[in-house]
Amino acid sequence: MIEPFRLENGLLYVREWEQKFPHIVAGFTTRLDGVSQSRFTGNNIAYQVGDIPAYVQANRKKMGEKLGFNWEQWVVAAQAHTNTVAEVHVTDQGSGTHDFESGIPNTDGLFTTATDTLLTAFYADCVPLLFIAPSHNLIGVVHSGWQGTVKEITRAFVQAWLDKGVLASEIHVAIGPAISKANYRVDLPVIEQVLAMETPNTHLAFSDLGTGEFKLDTPFLNELQLLDLGVPAENILRTSYCTVADIDLFYSYRKEGATGRMMAFIAQK
Repeated sequence: MIEPFRLENGLLYVREWEQKFPHIVAGFTTRLDGVSQSRFTGNNIAYQVGDIPAYVQANRKKMGEKLGFNWEQWVVAAQAHTNTVAEVHVTDQGSGTHDFESGIPNTDGLFTTATDTLLTAFYADCVPLLFIAPSHNLIGVVHSGWQGTVKEITRAFVQAWLDKGVLASEIHVAIGPAISKANYRVDLPVIEQVLAMETPNTHLAFSDLGTGEFKLDTPFLNELQLLDLGVPAENILRTSYCTVADIDLFYSYRKEGATGRMMAFIAQK
């Protein structure tokens, strides 16, 4: 696999989108180059994990400077492992900027047609996805942990765009760093929920270890949802990074326990 993201200045950028859609700013932060300390050492962007709020604010402000979008232009969801998506507007800028509680409530997917508005999602092992439909001036972001994955938040997100008249062939998706199948173990109750998904062929996303545990590929499960709704395979970019294997770059809840969070981000100028 050719890595589709470019690591520069502590950030991963979507290389192909930079070339095709220069008005789009999209990518993922890493744990590099932040002021957080102890178990959050590095660039923790999330309040709700127990980090000192002043450190989180300093990290967010620094990210805003790097990206050219000050933190009052951000829109943040109060993520809750749901399959709920929300369309947001310029008037939502600043939601979730200063604390977790002021984020867009009970939501794990955001989209907008607004310009100069940075949509965000936070993760550490969960699957972050970025969406664009350039001909409709639509951008979006999704946080999909295993719960959001089996609840098919990616399907719900794409369906919201299809309902607005967007063609599946017009949608481009970037699947960011998450825990890989090689490093993710789940039990049978999780697999039973995987098999109950509306999306077909979900059995291809796991392997039985014969010990009551299974290896599970959550990025692939989200990719299957995209393909089932008609998003062309050539429109889907998927990273080769793993949050566990590449622990020098990323926070991993599975590997570290209490730890920080990275941020998926997208905006259009």
